[in-house]
Amino acid sequence: IKYKRKEKYLCKRKQKESMMDDKVKALKDALAFSPQNTPLRKLYAEALLDAEMLGEAEKEFRELLKQNPNDLIIKSQLANVFFKIDKTNEALVIIEEVCRDPFARANDFLLWSKLSHKEGNTNRAINAYKSAIKLDPKLFDPAYEEKLMLYKENLKITSDDKIISETETDSNDEYHIEKPK
Repeated sequence: IKYKRKEKYLCKRKQKESMMDDKVKALKDALAFSPQNTPLRKLYAEALLDAEMLGEAEKEFRELLKQNPNDLIIKSQLANVFFKIDKTNEALVIIEEVCRDPFARANDFLLWSKLSHKEGNTNRAINAYKSAIKLDPKLFDPAYEEKLMLYKENLKITSDDKIISETETDSNDEYHIEKPK
């Protein structure tokens, strides 16, 4: 039974990869006929990112950013590529700029949180995570909160969203964030 499940999983994965390759190829072919088509190039870059073709995705997002230097989504996607290829500093520079914009999305703050955590800046990671879940409560992730050490480091989020240490609270308090409603 285990073997059949694994075989079925691998077959579905291979089908998905094949479909992704077909999508990338079709978009690349279309782009050859219309190289200045920015929306098409954006779709192609996103397809490359989805297919984990990160080197090519980086190249395409950089090209898009040259043409559209103020596009927050392109900047965010490029930061995401950098995150995936462990270019943490480059990703942080971009995503911090994106998150300063009033139109920053919840996923931008979540990426900023993950990058900050990876860099070792837990307080900034927590604050960015809180911003993300305020914008989109569906991003609530207790496992990620655990990873941020909200429980382990005796940090508490107060009702006014300030981070305080255990020494500033009653010792009987619980240390966690409630799932947003």
